[in-house]
Amino acid sequence: MDHVLEEEEVLKVLELVPEKYRDVCKVSVLTGFRLGNVIEMRKKDVQATGWIKPVNGQAKTGLPIEVKIGKELSKIFSRLPSPLRDDDFYFPHLQGSDATETKKIRRALTKAVWRAFRDKAKLSYGSFTHFRHFHACSALDSGHSIEEIQAQLGHKNISQTQVYARVKREKLAKITESIDTNLTQIGKQKIDAL
Repeated sequence: MDHVLEEEEVLKVLELVPEKYRDVCKVSVLTGFRLGNVIEMRKKDVQATGWIKPVNGQAKTGLPIEVKIGKELSKIFSRLPSPLRDDDFYFPHLQGSDATETKKIRRALTKAVWRAFRDKAKLSYGSFTHFRHFHACSALDSGHSIEEIQAQLGHKNISQTQVYARVKREKLAKITESIDTNLTQIGKQKIDAL
């Protein structure tokens, strides 16, 4: 329960991430995409209909995923290089000349995010994956079903999604409150009926 990021924490971390990585992190927060999906995003993955639909599917499972481009994602895309050809990357600065160089660049990004969480924001946990966790938790808190979140994250099994979608303590407290209220109302109705 203690590892559910609050909005303020995410905003603080995003502010502390080096600027060259900030939009990549924001895209993950807004879409729930894995690092691989964000870094490998090409123009052909962004549909003219206003959806992001990676041609190769979810980075880990290959399952199809798609995310509607909202206002905040539109702002990010408007800052990215253009015009692009279909195979051009949105984040070319994160592509190396070979696989070894690309791995080094990605390690540098993940290390910078880790430092933003731990050293700068002084959180006892945090990594790039926590942006995905935050996305799932926020969607759950906003009333979206676990099945909807599963589809957006591209999970094969609902149990995978349940790991990401942690419930905040405040939500658990509301369950108790609603049961107390319901029982009180039912009890009052029975008493009034007598």
